Amino acid sequence: MAKTAEGPELKWEFERPGDRERWWVREQLYTIQPKAPLSADVFQDQWGEAVLCIGDDLKFPDSRGFSVRILNGYTYLSPIRVTDEKEIEKRLEHFMARIGGLAETINEDLVRYHAEQDREKAYWDQVGLAEASHLELLAHWRRSLVMLDTFFKLHFLIAFPHHVLAGMLSHEAEDLAGMTDPQEVGKLTQAHGRTRQTDLDMALWLLAADAIAAGLDTLFADTADDGIPAALDGSKEGRAWLAKFNDFLETFGVRQVMPLDLIDPTMKEDPVSVLKTIRSFLAQGGKYDFEGIEAEKTRERDALIEETLARIEGAEAREKFSKLIAAKRKFQAAMEDDNYYLLWAISQVRLVALEAGRRLAQAGVFEAAEDIHFLTKNELETALVDLGAGIYDMTLYGGLAAKRRAEWKVQMKTEPPGYIGDLPDILDDYILNHFWGIRGRAQLDSKDTKIEGLGASQGIIEGVARHVGGLEDFAKVEAGEIVVCRSTSPSWTPLFSKISAVVTDQGGTLSHAAIVAREYGIPAVLGTARATRLIPDGARLRVDGTAGTVEILS
Repeated sequence: MAKTAEGPELKWEFERPGDRERWWVREQLYTIQPKAPLSADVFQDQWGEAVLCIGDDLKFPDSRGFSVRILNGYTYLSPIRVTDEKEIEKRLEHFMARIGGLAETINEDLVRYHAEQDREKAYWDQVGLAEASHLELLAHWRRSLVMLDTFFKLHFLIAFPHHVLAGMLSHEAEDLAGMTDPQEVGKLTQAHGRTRQTDLDMALWLLAADAIAAGLDTLFADTADDGIPAALDGSKEGRAWLAKFNDFLETFGVRQVMPLDLIDPTMKEDPVSVLKTIRSFLAQGGKYDFEGIEAEKTRERDALIEETLARIEGAEAREKFSKLIAAKRKFQAAMEDDNYYLLWAISQVRLVALEAGRRLAQAGVFEAAEDIHFLTKNELETALVDLGAGIYDMTLYGGLAAKRRAEWKVQMKTEPPGYIGDLPDILDDYILNHFWGIRGRAQLDSKDTKIEGLGASQGIIEGVARHVGGLEDFAKVEAGEIVVCRSTSPSWTPLFSKISAVVTDQGGTLSHAAIVAREYGIPAVLGTARATRLIPDGARLRVDGTAGTVEILS
């Protein structure tokens, strides 16, 4: 049981007897806040199925992936082990052939993946949701879920091989060159060049530079947040800049701060938050040397590769190691591009759901369109059918939404357990260790006030801690401050160009925060399990991304 701030106790026990016999760890990379019922219903099924589908396709030798369960709005994961030695041996042969094939064909595969995704985008670009009948909207809803399922599976066809290749590279680096530091191994594949994510970051900085050039920086500085759009619309220069800003939103506006959550508005829906971020870039002069950082990280990478290859005996071994580095870099860059498509798909599901909510609100069933987030998938579909029939009492749906919204607010004030079941003291699971930064019961139960985690990006820096929970907090982060958060997502990368370090509760050396911190050359200490609880907002910190430690100085 866990007592909430409002008193009621929530039960932390799974419904299925088989689930109660396993251990589960709380997932915080994609579940920053509890999911409302619609998101929980959509993502538990789709995420879990996609993991199993791609896991069986690749046939990891000792694992079939992991199960996903959402309990009281919070996500928990449990690995699915393969323990039979004969089955492991059989799966290993298929696995090695499949991974090798994917590494060889990644460029061609990406062309196919993106062609399929672009066709789907083109379809939705011409769909008029507002003009559809209730039953046509139902068909759109169902198609959006099929599309999301496809995009999820394409995502895991990139993410899983990337993680596998990272493990293989780490093993070979130690075995062939005596390289045991995971940060050094990470440097071997840093500087992966232009991606859709770096394009987004560069576009934001360019907008800041254009605002300065147009003489709009004073307007940004002197105008209240909500008044910026109207103030810009009041001058020729402002309207010209707004046109560029709207073009940016058309291209990148599907980003959400909280991934895998339909309740979170996109940047396009909440442009004021983006304008606030641009305003903070104006304070830094509207300039960031992307090319210089990329060149520096490229030189650092190439020098380390040369030094590492020199320690490897035999031309064949060196060639094998070089190919492994190249494959890992390709998948790493592909993940950044793929995040664009996956987030776009999530935003499209959200738009269809909100259109259903708008109709229910218009019919007097809901107080607002956003109440749709508190129905399940099947209830949403039934509500559209009932609307189409026009003969049913719809009050049931409004009552369900109101009841569940109240329950969700209680969940929001709850600190859920870090694990459920008999979690091992020391957890030996590569993905949970290196992607999520979860290392076992000893880590999660520790009462130590020391803040230690995984050193994911090297360097030592001192600065002011700034807690960030979502997009609304981005603008309050000043240049050179240290972001302290539960985790980061692809939509957080604009922050990395203005901060001096990042500290997270969850995340490992393969996580988004680690990869982006290395690209931007800032220290990162991840997977601390307790940083957001122990570090006061505004405290002065010393972050050692090499040792993986954080010290509160004052």
